Amino acid sequence: MSKSTGLFAGTVVLALAAGASSQTPAAPTPPQPGNAVLIAQYECNPADLAKVDQIIKEVAGPVLSRYIAEGKVTTWGLLGVSVGGPVNRTIYVWAKDVPTLVTARQTYLPEIMAKPGWSEMARMCPRQQTAINTMVANPSTK
Repeated sequence: MSKSTGLFAGTVVLALAAGASSQTPAAPTPPQPGNAVLIAQYECNPADLAKVDQIIKEVAGPVLSRYIAEGKVTTWGLLGVSVGGPVNRTIYVWAKDVPTLVTARQTYLPEIMAKPGWSEMARMCPRQQTAINTMVANPSTK
């Protein structure tokens, strides 16, 4: 993946997370320096993208949404590429800090991977790259 593609994906994730709402009707807390976001980027067979989206929504979605409800992560989302490539699907998981995100990932990832359908996801998306990033600045920082 090129630096520009990674930068673009990270920018999109930050923009979406800034506007993401929690599961309550209250205004979302904007991302703050120190927050952590896991970005898992997948190179999937373009012919399989509809099935990939379905698997992520039906397999990973309920697990990650439960982690939001339990306060273990802040939000999660699925991005589809509009411009760029070869990465064409990105899952992001946001938390208050790196230790919180790492602790959550140690339990949600095995749970997701053990569910029926996830092995099909691995077949359709044979290349994956994951990174945990820390927010350094946003529009409200000086």
